[in-house]
Amino acid sequence: YPLLLARGRLLHDADTPMDIARDNGRNTIRRGEVIDLHEDDARGLGVLDGDWVALVSRAETLRGVVRLSSPHRGLASTTGLFGQLAAELDRSEEPDPMLKVPGLPLVRVRVEKLEGAAAD
Repeated sequence: YPLLLARGRLLHDADTPMDIARDNGRNTIRRGEVIDLHEDDARGLGVLDGDWVALVSRAETLRGVVRLSSPHRGLASTTGLFGQLAAELDRSEEPDPMLKVPGLPLVRVRVEKLEGAAAD
């Protein structure tokens, strides 16, 4: 697991296409995951801007499209929208759903390039 994954949250992402869909009578945001990598890391992995990859950690796998925009070598990053978090909190049946909001720890990952149909 040679890279660190840094997750983040943001209010708006004008550069990422997204759709609004109905889910059980509520609007939900659907957008593809964008994974930011440094150019040097991508080159060493044989990955190009726009390629589909999987970030694999010991606990999970995250799939998305590569964007060569990370300013730091050795760091992969991705962001979720606060709107998605708010929707999850609203749907929760927990008495205090904020207690279950996951943190944003750095996680060791490796990158696996996905081929055409594997990305769908």
